[in-house]
Amino acid sequence: MSQLQNGGYLIHNIKLLNGRLYNKLLAQEKDILFTAEQNKLLAVLYEKGDQTGTDLALATGLATNTASIMLKKLESLGLVDCRAHAQDQRKKVFFLTDLGRQQEEIALHISEELDQVFYQGFLPAEIKEFEAYLQRIQHNLAQKDY
Repeated sequence: MSQLQNGGYLIHNIKLLNGRLYNKLLAQEKDILFTAEQNKLLAVLYEKGDQTGTDLALATGLATNTASIMLKKLESLGLVDCRAHAQDQRKKVFFLTDLGRQQEEIALHISEELDQVFYQGFLPAEIKEFEAYLQRIQHNLAQKDY
């Protein structure tokens, strides 16, 4: 009988701890306008630019209806806005407002703080190796995503 591996459990637990620390760091920022969950959507817009709601949901792993509710909240906060899609008027394309772009600096600062904790005690070569393993796991899981 083979011994069970606990990589999945460790990744899940790390995700929870990482999220808690991220929320704690967010709470310490007086000028922050978004939550950790909302930042999933903002991060995609920071990285990829304008996106449809469906594209944002797929990129973040959020359910479409959850992403839609969060996008409405981000609109009400003045962080994102939307316009009709150029090729399909039924779709909305979301983009960052000036205020939304200003929040990116805060998000990057918090991410840097989190990275310092996350990789504390790691050598650069260890970080590179660790992330290569994670990419392999991600690839393996994506191949079986049905």
